[in-house]
Amino acid sequence: MHYRSAKIQGLDVFYREAGPADAPVVLLLHGFPTSSHMFRNLIPQLADRYHVIAPDFPGFGQSDAPDHKDFKYGFGAYADIVDELVSDIGVQSYAMYVMDYGAPVGYRLALKHPERVTALIIQNGNAYDEGLPELWEPIKAYWTDGSSIHRDEVNAADYDAILIPGGLGPMVDIQRNREVQSAIVRAWTTSKIVSAVCHGPCSLLGVDLGDGTPFVRGKKVTGFSKKEEYDYAREDVPFELEDALTGEGAIYSSAANWEPHVVVDGRLITGQNPASAGPLAQELLAALRKQG
Repeated sequence: MHYRSAKIQGLDVFYREAGPADAPVVLLLHGFPTSSHMFRNLIPQLADRYHVIAPDFPGFGQSDAPDHKDFKYGFGAYADIVDELVSDIGVQSYAMYVMDYGAPVGYRLALKHPERVTALIIQNGNAYDEGLPELWEPIKAYWTDGSSIHRDEVNAADYDAILIPGGLGPMVDIQRNREVQSAIVRAWTTSKIVSAVCHGPCSLLGVDLGDGTPFVRGKKVTGFSKKEEYDYAREDVPFELEDALTGEGAIYSSAANWEPHVVVDGRLITGQNPASAGPLAQELLAALRKQG
């Protein structure tokens, strides 16, 4: 497997590539909140028969994460980036595996160049309005204009669970953010499930339920480990999450680098890294079913 990057629209776009250059191409588009790292075990199984390409969208994995003022994040922008990337590589046709947020990126690619798409493999890729029922209306209103009014209408207490995703961005954007902390408090104090994966547990820092005690004190948690930080992108984060969690009294545990590890402590569910996203989702679903 090769680890490459290409300069697309002024951004360094990372991608994994494997297999014979003249073989049929399989384009793997990741979901949220992950990256091409999620395909690390799948790629070698395909590479003996296919030319496999798996990019990281801007803001994910090892691709550049430009300021939102300089780059318009969205499915259309991601589709344009991937389109330019595969053209830069010299790919003329491809089968696409799409899942989660990668699906609307892939669908836009298919609309732009239907003649290039040889097949679609779809997993949990929403493509219809019925997939976004009334519960999503406040969120869709906030998506439309990003106003504080619509943001405040999204009440964590209206949902059965909240999930804080990972990535490097949360370590800057949402750690000790008052609005995120407030959402966690509302969810927890109304007996809802709080979950976070990878760097997402940084959102738990500084949270208290009104008595000044850190929310994580005495709770079993995990999150991106110190060893993984130094194995990945330590210079890109402002602090080490593991130390910060233990500093507030959390009972922290971790597995080996990049191995899945999920910790369930009552209504608090945390996952260590991108490989933990799937197992965390299973634990979250089990907890939701238990709640009825």
